[in-house]
Amino acid sequence: MDLLFGRERRENAPRDARPGARDAMRSEKIEIDVTLVLCALLAVVVARLCLLPGVFSRRSKFVQLPNPSLKFVDDGAKVRRGPTLDEIPIVCEDMRACFAAGTSLPMKKRKEQLRALLRALREREGDVLRALREDLSREGIEALYYDLALPRGEIQAMLRNLNAWTGRKRVWSQRLITWPSSQWTEKQPFGCALVCSSWNFPFMLSLVPLAGAIAAGNTVVLKPSNESRASAVLLTELVREYCDPRIVQVVGAEVPGNGVDVMQTVLAETFDVIFFTGSSKVGKIVARAAAENLTPTVLELGGQNPVVVTDCADCSLAAKQCVWGRVINCGQQCIAPEYVLCHASRVDAFAKLCAKWIESFVPDASKDGSMSRMGGPNPEARMENIAKLLENAKKGANGDEVVCGGEYDIKTRMVEPTIIKCANNRSPFLRGELFAPILCILPYHTIGEAVDICRSRPKPLSMYVFSRTPAKTRFIIDNTYSGGVTVNGTMWHCAHDGLPFGGVGNSGIGSYHGRYSVECFQRTKPVLQKTRGLDFLGFGTVTDPPVFYLPHASWKTWLMRMVM
Repeated sequence: MDLLFGRERRENAPRDARPGARDAMRSEKIEIDVTLVLCALLAVVVARLCLLPGVFSRRSKFVQLPNPSLKFVDDGAKVRRGPTLDEIPIVCEDMRACFAAGTSLPMKKRKEQLRALLRALREREGDVLRALREDLSREGIEALYYDLALPRGEIQAMLRNLNAWTGRKRVWSQRLITWPSSQWTEKQPFGCALVCSSWNFPFMLSLVPLAGAIAAGNTVVLKPSNESRASAVLLTELVREYCDPRIVQVVGAEVPGNGVDVMQTVLAETFDVIFFTGSSKVGKIVARAAAENLTPTVLELGGQNPVVVTDCADCSLAAKQCVWGRVINCGQQCIAPEYVLCHASRVDAFAKLCAKWIESFVPDASKDGSMSRMGGPNPEARMENIAKLLENAKKGANGDEVVCGGEYDIKTRMVEPTIIKCANNRSPFLRGELFAPILCILPYHTIGEAVDICRSRPKPLSMYVFSRTPAKTRFIIDNTYSGGVTVNGTMWHCAHDGLPFGGVGNSGIGSYHGRYSVECFQRTKPVLQKTRGLDFLGFGTVTDPPVFYLPHASWKTWLMRMVM
């Protein structure tokens, strides 16, 4: 190090050296310093490339313990009949043991299970469509896209990108305090995951997070919703037939009732991550239970999704998209447009166009197969509440006006697509999420007023803006909060699997879809490897500087201040 700082040359230089000689020596000293520094850098590079163990590039080798003793999963008869309410804790214990044994970690096993899910969707497509028809009267492209094509596309993307989405990533930037070093991030599954799905899209909302959890390397306890009974039974059958019972277990389908007791039982268990899809009310219960064990959660909830139609919007397109988004699955979709903030100068034209598109899409809602029916928990009570709202609106109560529709049949759970002009922001139609094919229109006069209305309500899962003016669109996006936004359309941002889908605040926590369906079931672990082993080249002080070690010294403080 004395050579590096040129001390030896200064001590040996004659005191009476001429200025020219001192300048020559100073020049020579600088040349030596630069050469040594370059040699040090070269040695570090060579060591990093050739001498250090290849930790980053070394293939993962997971611990595979001997088959653990499983109280439920090892009993084939019990697995085939499904767990009772009292056996659910044993199932959860078995799945935790399977993860600890490394069963779900090898890439070969993950791909095997993902291909099994694809095979199930392909071979049992007819059964899936029949179950959706029985539970929700869902037909045609709605059933085919949401519960078959969408999960199939997600799983195929996971298979294509599994190594990239779960692999290591170099961090090339260097920091003086850690240099020389090599650093990277790697993905690690949380462990045993609980996936609770909803009734309105029973296969998509079960299979997409299930596939993401498997792809990340977790074991999974899946709890489908019993509110879509035929779909829950079929989903349970498919998982047990096609998936490894040491990777996935389904609970709840065999337990009679609405599933509340099953939910309470699984939430009393300890999981490493929880993925829940449902209402904000139940989401808060899940979050409280998870907080007891500091369990990370992904909550995909709902909310009242606003639409803003500006004075320069294409009204026909806006009406078409809003009606389409509201009619799908009888309005029972967490991303469906709930209410439209329409510029006062365009309200009448927009309402008439909505009526036109309803007539085009659903000319006769009472006809079987024309659209889905009301479902979910306690549909009779929901139908009675909607009937009361519609009857009051027909009478002009609260100043609300029925533009078109308004008919219903409690017995068949049919609600006609309906357009309501709300008198003000306090309309009973705007007090909570309707989850029905009723679209409310509320006039506004300035963009600031529209933004204020959106900000006065809980943060929604989605927001939709129709405008031809980029400045107005930008102002609305910048000054409102929502899980996601589609401009000049509805729901399209949720269909692009390159974008994360999730809520904010009251509409949820976390996101999924595409690579994010895998990301939410794994954590990013940073790794830094210090460059060592250069002492034999004389660069030990470079790789292990004494400035960080005791005892304290003034020169260490000075040096630290110099590099800060």
